[in-house]
Amino acid sequence: MSEPNANPLEPFIDAIAEAVARKLATRNGEVAGNRPDKPLAPYLTVAEAADVSRLSVPTVRSLIRRGKLKGHRVGRRVVVKRAELERFLDAN
Repeated sequence: MSEPNANPLEPFIDAIAEAVARKLATRNGEVAGNRPDKPLAPYLTVAEAADVSRLSVPTVRSLIRRGKLKGHRVGRRVVVKRAELERFLDAN
């Protein structure tokens, strides 16, 4: 039998708190698909770099084109070193 002072909404509050914590973890630098126990990828696609930095994809492409951020060509794809992106974000 449940306690008389127990909040009937407690399970919902806990579920919401867990969902918010997961969303915040995703926004705090984890790339979609990476688990917290998995090491972060040393290279990011332009879309991933935009996601991590909270910039738009065209802005990241513009930074690469202007030489503010170094991009590396891998076949037809352009990637950015995570360390270089972090240095750029720290400096700006």
